[in-house]
Amino acid sequence: MQPRSSAVEAQSLSDSGERSEPRTLAVGKFSAAKADVAIGEKPESQVVHLDDDGERTITILGDRLVPHGDDPLPWDVLDGIDGVYVTGGDAGAIAAARRARWLVVTPRVGETLHEARVRVDVLIHSGKDERERLVAEQLDPSPRILVTTLGGDGGRWSGELGEGTWPPEPLPGPRVDAYGAGDSFAAGLTTGLAGGLPIDEAVRLGARCGAACMTGRGPYTAQLDLRDLEPAGSTVPGEG
Repeated sequence: MQPRSSAVEAQSLSDSGERSEPRTLAVGKFSAAKADVAIGEKPESQVVHLDDDGERTITILGDRLVPHGDDPLPWDVLDGIDGVYVTGGDAGAIAAARRARWLVVTPRVGETLHEARVRVDVLIHSGKDERERLVAEQLDPSPRILVTTLGGDGGRWSGELGEGTWPPEPLPGPRVDAYGAGDSFAAGLTTGLAGGLPIDEAVRLGARCGAACMTGRGPYTAQLDLRDLEPAGSTVPGEG
């Protein structure tokens, strides 16, 4: 999801001071998306498999690349952050992320969610994935809000803010592939909550982000731009 801010700043932190070509390309993509970037140097290789229906499977070779609480990263900036979406990290990293006003996580974080003993605001899981459902049910302390995605059937949420559902969002173009659609949904939801949207509007924003992502090749080529919401009169997070 492309942020609305016009300021461009990319910050790269590395343990070794070295940067591989793929990482340089990644920093370039995030810089173009007007995002600050902080990098810890831990190598990882992965293979992405796409089938004819645009569904993807990722095979990670070696240890998964996630931040650790003792990494030399600018953790203090999280004190001023309204929303953080965590896809991985050790217990220290999750505890640091809790400093943000909204903490949104995925079951992919794994066992460290239990080790951290941190109550998250939102846990997003796939209702069609049995392993993710079990993580959601067994998490202690339980999340304030549980968001369940159901693919082409929309989804539902429940928790301290009540409960509800959202319908599937129509794709804004031909379907290309699903790589990044789930994380785009989560990023849109996090952006909405951080910007002050109520949960029912935040999940719809997330759904629009996920739908837009599915019309591009890979996770970055068809991201929804918040400026695209304005002509239709939609709510822009952070603006009255």
